[in-house]
Amino acid sequence: HVVSNIIIKSESKATGDIVCTSRFQMVEYRLEAQRYFAGKYTHTLKKTDDSYRILLQRVDIVNVEGPFDYVMQVWL
Repeated sequence: HVVSNIIIKSESKATGDIVCTSRFQMVEYRLEAQRYFAGKYTHTLKKTDDSYRILLQRVDIVNVEGPFDYVMQVWL
C-alpha cells in the first residue's frame, strides 16, 4: 500500500470530528498473478478524549469494473 495526498475536507467545531480523503495504490500478488489497484479513501474520524477513531471508511477503486475472480467463487 502507498497512501498519499491526505486532505482534510471538513472538521466539526462542535464535536471535533474530521472528514479526510487520500489516494492509494496497492499491488497484490495472489494465486501466481499480480494485480494493481488504485483509488481514493474517504475517512470520517470520530474525536475521542485523547485520539481519533475511524467511524466510516469508504473506498472508491479506479479500476472497479475490472475482473475480480476471487469475489465470485463457486462452492461445490
